[in-house]
Amino acid sequence: MFSKRQSFICARTFALWIAVVAVMTGCGGGSSQTISGQGNISVSVIGLPANTSVVLQNNGGNNLTVSANGTSSFNGVYSRGLPYAITVSTQPAGATCTVTSNSSGVIPNAAILVAVTCIQNAGIGTLVPVPSVTGINHIPITLDAGPPGIATRQINVPYVSVTVCPPNSSGVTPACQTIDHVQLDTGSTGLRLLNSVLYSNLNLPSANTSGGPAMGECTTFGIGVTWGSVVLADIYLGGEVASNVPIQNIGAQPGGVTAVPADCSNTGAIQITQDALGANGILGVGLFINDCDLCLSQAVPATYYTCYASGCTNSAVTQSQVVQNPVASFANDKNGVLIQLPAFASSGANALSGTLTFGIGTSTNNLLGSAVVYATDPYGNFITTYNTVSTSQSFVDSGSNALFFDDATIRLCTVSTWAYCPAVSPLSLNATTAAATGLPSILVPFNIVGVDQLGSSVVAASIGGPAGGYFDWGLPFFFGRSVYTAISGRFAGGSLGPYFAY
Repeated sequence: MFSKRQSFICARTFALWIAVVAVMTGCGGGSSQTISGQGNISVSVIGLPANTSVVLQNNGGNNLTVSANGTSSFNGVYSRGLPYAITVSTQPAGATCTVTSNSSGVIPNAAILVAVTCIQNAGIGTLVPVPSVTGINHIPITLDAGPPGIATRQINVPYVSVTVCPPNSSGVTPACQTIDHVQLDTGSTGLRLLNSVLYSNLNLPSANTSGGPAMGECTTFGIGVTWGSVVLADIYLGGEVASNVPIQNIGAQPGGVTAVPADCSNTGAIQITQDALGANGILGVGLFINDCDLCLSQAVPATYYTCYASGCTNSAVTQSQVVQNPVASFANDKNGVLIQLPAFASSGANALSGTLTFGIGTSTNNLLGSAVVYATDPYGNFITTYNTVSTSQSFVDSGSNALFFDDATIRLCTVSTWAYCPAVSPLSLNATTAAATGLPSILVPFNIVGVDQLGSSVVAASIGGPAGGYFDWGLPFFFGRSVYTAISGRFAGGSLGPYFAY
């Protein structure tokens, strides 16, 4: 869905990159992608660290070297009148580079666009001791402008901190890393962390089986795709731990592979940078234990892969390899989560704090109380009726920064064209939400404020935009409510998940 992790400032445009083939290179190394055709090669380099370069070599041995310092950009064109095979090699120092192309194979008399994006790696860092398991079942949520140094101000993105350790770490030996600004997402499943923020001395093993091929994963979100290896980690959240859980290492090279599989790259823009993701990772605490149950029995395109240096092949995975909701692996409080964010003025705020509590009905701080349970269908959807039109494709999603629904009578913003800017602001509206079975149901009033009017706010209680046939109750729905997300197949507060309650 387009709404998930939508940039507030502007929609990111990837129209020039029709099909994406990514090449990942590590510190000091090089890798290549061969592109055949007849015409021009255009190279756009973004974010190339100092003292690094990108080299294009044709089959005649002639090279074009593209270099730039810091985060500057360089556009170069290499032309040859005869058919050729171009090998794009990156030679970074302490960086990971992604090479994307709008074509592969033989494209006679066509121009080929190659774009190189480089990310400075975190390098060796100071690890922290293994946390204590105390049973504390809650952690703080913070809404701010995003990770330090991020280029685009983030709006309505809830962040938490996560500590990851190698599996079965013991004692207080420093072996772990705490990563801040991980987006909290009830619309996805599993922990995903950017390789560029993980220390190189954090030793998370591959989720392969008995020394077999490395596992890679492609995960599609509304505005892009995360690609990377599947590794194992102990995940500490508050005083709880999920042990030996597969997670996605976004941007890492599974098995040393040099190209993202075509069926993955064709599904959307590859998001492996902090700026593209708007966070240092994603903590998916949605309705399901696994992010792909079907993948346990068969190979599913653009999902899981076994990978060697020569390439990746679609494959099924085992339960010990599939990326999982870490909450489901807790010893206690493993049936869902409760998100509580305060209400505030519709004019916006510069920061906000809330609480993520683990478990539903397992402790005095996560009882359902007066919250009403709305059971979903097996896909996590329930019913929303707006302007007499009902859709069964409706869901609650903290990973969407606005309310996304369709209303052609509300004008779009001039600057942020993805969002609504009503002529009268705030515009008072309402919709009815109902369980997938039709009952219970409740009238939900809400307001829409023009996005372009919010100035420098990083928290906006009343923003929305068009959807495309579904109703997405994004983060504004959470303000001033206690919202529960119950995991499928688990009893939570007397009812069986999956359900939302509020």
